[in-house]
Amino acid sequence: MSLDPVAFDNEHEAFRESFGRFLEKTVLPDYNKWRESGAIPRSVYRAAGEFGFLGICAPEEYGGGGVTDPRFGAVLVQEAMRVGCTGFAVTLAWHSNVCIPFITAHASAEQKAEWLPALAAGEKLIMPVDGSCLQVSRSPDGDAVVTGAVGSVIGGAVADLLLTVITEDGRNTTLVADIEPSDHGDNPGAAFSVEPVVGSLGLEDAALADVVFGHRMSQSNLVAGDAGSEIAADGDLWLAVVHLAGAHAAFDRTVTYVQERKVFGERLSTFENTRFRLDAVSSRYSAVRAAVFAAIRQRQASVPSNADASALLRLAAGLHQDSVDLGLQLHGGYGYMREYPIAQAFADAGFLLASGGSNTEIYQVISPMARY
Repeated sequence: MSLDPVAFDNEHEAFRESFGRFLEKTVLPDYNKWRESGAIPRSVYRAAGEFGFLGICAPEEYGGGGVTDPRFGAVLVQEAMRVGCTGFAVTLAWHSNVCIPFITAHASAEQKAEWLPALAAGEKLIMPVDGSCLQVSRSPDGDAVVTGAVGSVIGGAVADLLLTVITEDGRNTTLVADIEPSDHGDNPGAAFSVEPVVGSLGLEDAALADVVFGHRMSQSNLVAGDAGSEIAADGDLWLAVVHLAGAHAAFDRTVTYVQERKVFGERLSTFENTRFRLDAVSSRYSAVRAAVFAAIRQRQASVPSNADASALLRLAAGLHQDSVDLGLQLHGGYGYMREYPIAQAFADAGFLLASGGSNTEIYQVISPMARY
């Protein structure tokens, strides 16, 4: 399979080469060590910010690239997934393609001036959080007090800001929660409790953390209006991009392996069953890719509906799971050894599938015929 030649032009490909060099030089040499430690160092994100990779969608007046074309964000995800940096890819997708565009579109001028320069530079990281488990009450002076716990937040162990939608008296409000540096780690008196998750089977590099809210939020942290459906749709769309890129990477690794591996003196790629099964996945990839990139191109003009974004996510996630599963099978016993990238890809895909389900219950928003 090849990346969609119609979706990208020369500027995108030049950006791809630049980010690829950054990955090769700055990220890959120590990536296995970071995976073992459970998080990518903050210095890597600052370096990415210095090169302009984090804030490409932020307005120029706030230190960003001022780019409104979401395909540049897709390039970041594709390249990170291509080299097996799944946690990095998801973190980039959340920070650069979901949260920064949301703040750019909906925050006040004061909020943009406070948040965007640091986010574009990599001095601060922002991650979206499912707010369905959070409760809100009001203090006597009118501030919102948010309590509750969210488990296994991607990027939670390194995030400075958390973007979530809270519900109070039946009304939704978007909250950008500020986690002070002292709140990370063992600090019982902190407003937030952030406990890193260790020993996960997949996505060990994603700085997973259990986050317990217990903090009084000032009005300066609340973004006016109800944009919860937009955050959910963008989250689904960009997770679909992650899954699609993961399917592509797994397929490429598998093709390389079967072309080199010999069984009974014949290359595994010459067996009819191998060819048929790879062709089936490749055909599905072409169809899902066309749908996802049509949505990415359309995103520049409008937010996809929750139903459309959720459907794309489910298609891409299924393709990703089948791609890594086929790769694992065709690798045989070697597929279960961590030194083979397909084993890590299989674990990462399983974690994403289990923890990164659609933000929208699709059976509630599509046609009644499809409900059950």
